[in-house]
Amino acid sequence: MYTKKEQLKFIKAYKKNKKNLEEECKKLWRKIVMLKAKGKCQFPGCNKTEQYNKIDAHHIYSKGRFRHMKYDTKNGLALCVDHHTFGKEAAHTDIFFKDKITGKTQGYKTIIIKQKLL
Repeated sequence: MYTKKEQLKFIKAYKKNKKNLEEECKKLWRKIVMLKAKGKCQFPGCNKTEQYNKIDAHHIYSKGRFRHMKYDTKNGLALCVDHHTFGKEAAHTDIFFKDKITGKTQGYKTIIIKQKLL
């Protein structure tokens, strides 16, 4: 039988290990998304590369709402800063962003096929 102090010690160690594993998974997910994109922004018509601009990995479907897709590399997209967080066509500001990358908006090339969500 473990004392309360020993139990708390195990719980603390478990949480620390879990956090480290999640960080490692996040890094690997980002690396794979970036390798698939070859270091280029994947937004239709954007030619920015990692050489001159910061390129970020973006979750197409929210990692909070769709937790089962958090580390799914098909749920990732490499985007430059302008198309990720800033600008009028940014993933975090444009309400039609998903329509643009799935080809629903006229004039935009399809870069992902809309996935069935479990």
